[in-house]
Amino acid sequence: MVNIVGNNTIKKSMHFYACIFNLLILFTALSASAAVELMIKTLDERPLKQAAAGQSFLIVVTAPGDKTNEYPTIKGFENIQLESTNTMLLLVNNKARRTYKYRVRMDAPGEYTFGPAEINVDGKIEKSNSVKVFVGERQEVASQSDVKKALLRLTVDKSHVVVGEKVRCKLVFYGIPEVTFFERFLRTGSCESCRIANQEGPFTGSVTLNGTTYETIELSFDIYPSEPGRIIIPAYIAEYSVYQDADDAFAAMSFFFRQHRDRLKTYSNACTLHVDALPVDINSVNAVGDFVQFNAIVKPSVVKAGEGMVLTLELEGDGDFEAIEVPILQNMPENARWYDSKQYMSDSKRKGMQKKCYEYIVQVMDAGEYALPVQKFVFFDTKSRDVKTLQTVPLHVTIQKNPYGMTKDEGQPPLIQSDTNERVSQTEEMCRDELAPLHLVGWFKARKRMPISAFLFWVLFSLPLVWFLINIIRSYRMHHSPYFIRMNAFKNAKKEYIRAKKENNARALHSIFLKLLAVRFMVHKASLSQEKIVVLLKKSGLKQEKVDEWNQFFNKLGERLFFTQSNKENDNVIWEQAEQWIKELESFI
Repeated sequence: MVNIVGNNTIKKSMHFYACIFNLLILFTALSASAAVELMIKTLDERPLKQAAAGQSFLIVVTAPGDKTNEYPTIKGFENIQLESTNTMLLLVNNKARRTYKYRVRMDAPGEYTFGPAEINVDGKIEKSNSVKVFVGERQEVASQSDVKKALLRLTVDKSHVVVGEKVRCKLVFYGIPEVTFFERFLRTGSCESCRIANQEGPFTGSVTLNGTTYETIELSFDIYPSEPGRIIIPAYIAEYSVYQDADDAFAAMSFFFRQHRDRLKTYSNACTLHVDALPVDINSVNAVGDFVQFNAIVKPSVVKAGEGMVLTLELEGDGDFEAIEVPILQNMPENARWYDSKQYMSDSKRKGMQKKCYEYIVQVMDAGEYALPVQKFVFFDTKSRDVKTLQTVPLHVTIQKNPYGMTKDEGQPPLIQSDTNERVSQTEEMCRDELAPLHLVGWFKARKRMPISAFLFWVLFSLPLVWFLINIIRSYRMHHSPYFIRMNAFKNAKKEYIRAKKENNARALHSIFLKLLAVRFMVHKASLSQEKIVVLLKKSGLKQEKVDEWNQFFNKLGERLFFTQSNKENDNVIWEQAEQWIKELESFI
């Protein structure tokens, strides 16, 4: 009897506690639905533990009610860079909640406090919680990311430079082989105090990090800061897609609904540059960098008075060649005229160096022996942190007397005019048509025609059918026979090139060349990397001096594919180079 009473008592107690627990849950749910909440998240809605300087993140405020259109007032918004805002209304269990999202960025490291957020809810001011955020060099999320999540890292080769000094940046995307499929890079913002140039890539590779093997896609570019101070290079975005897991409930139907891939984004870190002003007046130097040679060449060195000579200045080194203005010739003879003709990049034999050539047309008006004077190039050396000067050697030229004198048409022989002006007369023959009289009386008797034979009729009747069948067989062989596909590879590539050019779709050139090379070399398109393409082209007969030209052209195609910003002048150059390379490849592969 005692045991029975004890069991009943225990059951009553458990029932009582269960009721109390349910009431607490209900009270908590009601309180939560009425509370204003402030959260810090990454751009892909993950809880944020630490923000990175220069990299965007989200401040999210949720509040009950749907009658207010006012944005909440948040303390701590004085020192942030506000990029965008949006609001959204949700219904949960017939309860309306409004979400306010702020995309913000902090450029200076440190600890910041956001909140409380205040908002008018049904005539009453409600307050949220406050959140402390630490801003450092790298972003950290509250939970470890899945190993299948792709990674994106931005690095620089130096963080302390002077104005105009080159900074080499490297953007690397890490993805799981056979799972992650890269699509393109995007910029989250612009860097107004620097200029981006010399983009190279993308290059593919592989690396192992923390026991996981990743396939990498690497893009490199140079940055030249134009102002002293602290510069933030904004974070980059990589768009990619990932296959759904095999145990997904809808994976079996992915073939019908075409949802076998999830399109995602990953964000890189931002980088900080500390830029010092030049220790000398920037107007007193021609450039900033590491320059090793400055030469002058004149051709021809023997001319007649008034005739043009080509003077070429060759500058070799490492620096921002695009920003270097055309050098002004110094101390030229008074009886000499000169003007700059063109400038172009040339190959350098030194590793990591570039060479730029500046051409001038020089005319000396009087006969005699002359020495074209020394030309100087002054630059700030980023290695020694000092101003250096490179100079050419004097060039000796011989100017001969012009037998025609300095007339209006300098250096041109007199024109020889013809003494005769003959005219060749042509006779025209008139042809008359003889018209027969019309037949007006009675029926006109036509000549009876012989009927066609049955054999000839069936032969002529079957000719269109035979022609149709031959074209079907020919079309099938051309699209399915490896021999015909390989034979018509260049013909198809030219058609695709013309169609892409009409549509002004320069991004399609990368795929056109990959498809052409894959068909001609009889390999799978996905297995072609830039290094493998170079090896195959060399085996087929590509000359060594053309390898660098091919790499530069193929890098431009990759850059145009992965960066969607269009430039009409650059696209025109790419179209011309693509047409030339199709013709050249057709000659040896």
